[in-house]
Amino acid sequence: MDRTPENIFSVYGRYGIAYVLISMPWGSQLLEYQVEEEELTDVSLDFEIEAKYSTILFCAVGEAFGKSFLQVTSNGVHNCANLRTQKSLYSIGSASAIILARLYSKTLVLVMLTDEVYTMKLLTLIKDEDEGFAISETDNELTFEIEPTVLRIEAAPENDGIYLTLCFANNRIAIWCYSSQASLVKLHDFSLCPAADSADAEESLIPYDCTVLVHGNKWHVLVAYHTGIAKHFLLREKELVLKRSRRLSTSPVRLLSEADNQESLYFVGEHCGRISILDHELVVDMIVFPDRQPESTIYCLNPFFNAQTDVQSFGFLCYESGWLTFYTIPQEISQAQDAIDIAETPRRLLYIAHLNCYVLATDGESIQGNYEKSAKVGANICIVQNGVCISESPLRDSRKETEIFRSGDVIYALTQWQVVIHGKERSWTVVGSSRKITKTATIEGRLTVLRLKQSGNKIDVRKEFSPSYSAPIYALCVFDETSLVIGHGDALEVTMLDIGSRALATQSQLQLRSPVIAIHVSGKYVFVATQKDSIMVFEYENSVLKLVAADPYPRLSVSLALINETTLVLTDKHKNLSVYDWSPTTGKLNVNCTISMPSIIIRAKRLSVPRLDSEDVLTDFTPDRHVILAAGLDGSLYAVFRVRSTLKVLIDDHEAKESPNLFRTLTLPKIIASLTDEEMRTLLDEFEITEAADVRKSLVAAMTRRTSRLLA
Repeated sequence: MDRTPENIFSVYGRYGIAYVLISMPWGSQLLEYQVEEEELTDVSLDFEIEAKYSTILFCAVGEAFGKSFLQVTSNGVHNCANLRTQKSLYSIGSASAIILARLYSKTLVLVMLTDEVYTMKLLTLIKDEDEGFAISETDNELTFEIEPTVLRIEAAPENDGIYLTLCFANNRIAIWCYSSQASLVKLHDFSLCPAADSADAEESLIPYDCTVLVHGNKWHVLVAYHTGIAKHFLLREKELVLKRSRRLSTSPVRLLSEADNQESLYFVGEHCGRISILDHELVVDMIVFPDRQPESTIYCLNPFFNAQTDVQSFGFLCYESGWLTFYTIPQEISQAQDAIDIAETPRRLLYIAHLNCYVLATDGESIQGNYEKSAKVGANICIVQNGVCISESPLRDSRKETEIFRSGDVIYALTQWQVVIHGKERSWTVVGSSRKITKTATIEGRLTVLRLKQSGNKIDVRKEFSPSYSAPIYALCVFDETSLVIGHGDALEVTMLDIGSRALATQSQLQLRSPVIAIHVSGKYVFVATQKDSIMVFEYENSVLKLVAADPYPRLSVSLALINETTLVLTDKHKNLSVYDWSPTTGKLNVNCTISMPSIIIRAKRLSVPRLDSEDVLTDFTPDRHVILAAGLDGSLYAVFRVRSTLKVLIDDHEAKESPNLFRTLTLPKIIASLTDEEMRTLLDEFEITEAADVRKSLVAAMTRRTSRLLA
């Protein structure tokens, strides 16, 4: 499920109610928030929902725009203003995955994937004088075999209803009309692919966005593609005729229909402009933004409701270099209010299962619109439970009422450690960081051990102990219930817990040539990546660390991922992704292959693929059956498949944006759809998938269910 900021949608907020639709692996819920009417003050509530476990599909604009609102980003800290009451209006079980969603006025349209079948369902928001809003299901439900990729809703003034448009992965487009007085009626269904001998017969592209304009008795269909090209089609006698193809941008654009205006619309992306219909022809006028950085990227928001004027204002959301700005468009673009700083950049995120909470480590910096960083306010830990930040800022020890982190601290590593003390199992959160010592003008490392305990509606935080080290702690990993592996500066150390003194005692330490940037543990083996020496494998036995294997070729390492017990992935600053085969039996570490990537890869993860003949059961993860997900520094995300002992990189090109602090969720259905039949057959053979009626759709369905859990 691809839910990046360009897919944020507005939600009806006429009566001071805001709505948020959250999709999770265990089900989906439409939540209702009561927005209090008061002047907008500093953000009173922060919360983070991890992309690995949930996806934000909607953001809401409250009753009085500019006063009360809810603002959500896909990855990062989600800020709420003046939200008090929350209740669930509608729930969807874990068997269904929501892939598209739109709300127009009081009609909510969901497109879900259930058991390899795509279903479109229409719901209605009903106002209850006593209880606010409720959800009413309608009898309008459609199923499709082909994946819908775009969902749009436009006003249908002639019957006080809506036009509902769907684009499909096979380049077909269908339009329905719906009103509360009548059921869903299909108006048109046609192909967007030009004839093979047409002068416009370019390579087939899946639509990125589309919209329908009804001007007089003419139907105009505009389709935007990932390449930045927009095509204008005219509907003539139930046949779609291509009128014009024009490049609006070098990157994808979103099309925004102006409320109650069927003669013009706007497009936003790398550039912004107004598209008007003049004598049944399209006229494009570019618009210059006020005070906008030229390299920033724009993401749109649907028309939102302005209760002060009792009419729909037209506007969109601009995400640029760490700022969110709402723009309204009357005759000319104007900024509706000051830009909103989207808080701190998340560095690490940890899920604590027994408390059902997330621990979010931030770097204490706010990214400004001109890419300059503000003054450091110190690292911090944010504890999130049930979608709400319940910890103080800055974090304090609940016993001593003292701040745990100081100004200038930077957090580099975060992990959970299960220890046994006097026969009782305890869960500690271990934080690796650096601290500036002003008196000596030096930087030291800190290992902070925290104990989190539920206390009513809050979680108490207690600092157990915090030893210091001579250099920053860039990496750490749990070895067992009594030992940690720590990388502080150039040193690699195994340390053991002394239960009596609540202190750590060094068991073994080695000095390496450059700082340790990543550590993984598998059994008695410790896998280490350093800034200059690639991968090294150590064996830890009898309190001794011993080097048993290493990559002989130096690499400027960026990240290290342990795919399984015998496969590792290392990325470096030269944009290489290297796959290593490790044999514990022979003690040999060999480079299987190296791929030159379009971007520096700063994080890699393993994707487990379910067996399609027994869904939701994971395959045994072997070196020849896996998918590697790699996140690029430029915001791109890549899937790397092993095909017949080689690795094939499948790139969703349009995902690459200049957004260093934003990672995109992979669009696996589009990745699979881009495979040739030969590539598809090879991939299915490799995963031992038997031929079925539509194996491509089966593979898409199986992999799509996993995409919300990929990034940690």
